[in-house]
Amino acid sequence: MAYKVRLAEFDSILQAEKIDLSKLQELCFAGIPDDGGRRALCWRLLLHYLPLDRSCWLQYLADKRKQYHSFVDDIVVGGGMNSSTSSSSEALHNSRPSDIGELETSSGSISRHNNSFDTPSIGTDINTNKTPSSLPVHKRSFSNTSSITNSSSSSNSLCSDHPLNLSPDSQWVSFFKDNEVLGQIDKDVKRLCPDMCFFQRVTPHPRADTPRLCTRVTHTPLHSAPLHDKLSSSYSRQRGSGTRKSPSPPPEPLPPGTEAHWEVLERLLFIYAKLNPGQGYVQGMNEIIGPLYYVLATAPSDAEHAEADTFWLFTSLMADVRDLFIRTLDESESGIGRLMTRLMSCLKDEDAATSSQLTCQGIKEQYFAFRWLSLLFSQEFPLPDVIRMWDSVLASPDRHRCLLLLATAMIVLQREKLLSGDFASNVKLLQNYPPCDVGAIISKAVELSDRLVT
Repeated sequence: MAYKVRLAEFDSILQAEKIDLSKLQELCFAGIPDDGGRRALCWRLLLHYLPLDRSCWLQYLADKRKQYHSFVDDIVVGGGMNSSTSSSSEALHNSRPSDIGELETSSGSISRHNNSFDTPSIGTDINTNKTPSSLPVHKRSFSNTSSITNSSSSSNSLCSDHPLNLSPDSQWVSFFKDNEVLGQIDKDVKRLCPDMCFFQRVTPHPRADTPRLCTRVTHTPLHSAPLHDKLSSSYSRQRGSGTRKSPSPPPEPLPPGTEAHWEVLERLLFIYAKLNPGQGYVQGMNEIIGPLYYVLATAPSDAEHAEADTFWLFTSLMADVRDLFIRTLDESESGIGRLMTRLMSCLKDEDAATSSQLTCQGIKEQYFAFRWLSLLFSQEFPLPDVIRMWDSVLASPDRHRCLLLLATAMIVLQREKLLSGDFASNVKLLQNYPPCDVGAIISKAVELSDRLVT
């Protein structure tokens, strides 16, 4: 009965013409029901993606989703991944000097500022002075006179831009930087939530018309020849084998027209990094975007728009915690360094004995709290528990303070083990937090909030 009453309370707020945000936050802090996609809707409101006026929702969502799809078209589809020049490595190796003249004749002009070009994937041999035939070409038609006039400058521009060109305005420099970022994103999203298979599954709403970003990343294994000398033979006998295991082959690619959930996250993070060059992609952002996407993609309604909506929710959340990912802001008021200092101050005020124990053993907050706070506890608990904690974090008007209270509660709840443990056992406990009821952590944090000044 209590559960049905709680559902009715949520529905009365969510179905009102004007959403009462303060009441919604109060309800959500205690946990959001999974039924009927309520959590997905509440998170959209808590992260200020949806306006509080329900009458604006349809048009607002249509506009924001259209805007995101335009980002995909500009950055992914129009950023050198179109099917007409999809084999970028082949374009690099098979290009010929005569290609330049053919390209000039057919197009009349070449723009170095057009992002629509294909270039070699990671792992290709760039030690060549040949110019790929997949460099961007303006599709606008020109008069013959204009073509002849610009022919010389186009040829010089094309010849001067090559894979070894270090000029800041070189399209190759931009491409290789993009692929370096993309390579890291590719690794991170593939290992997201390894204890569950959701992100490895095929999404029911793929973007079949969008090139796969993972095809731009080629991980080339290094091969070593066996050493035929006395030392290697002796070592081989000791180890029981004279050969090294070959690396496991990459997973089989999915059929055309399909894509896994991790590929959607890869596209989201790459687009975010391109649109935020001052911050770019920082390792760990995959742990932040994962729960957001999971909640939206598993909702019974609007799951087909999970990708676009996740982008805006992630952008909103990162606006609140982005300083935790910027190293130059570590010691600023909103930086991770300052946040960890405040955490230890809270612990000292609440539990001086435990604080003293950690200090005497030389256990610094960087050993455990850096990951706790910067990743919003997303690596400390199973995904369902993380989502429950995020209900409270997202519903809190001051999310940094909520993070501090939750982290302090986590330490206080383990005080007996910490007071009796040595350095090694305590570091292991804090870096591998034991399974527990996250509801107890949240309840303890609420208790601490009444007497701690953070």
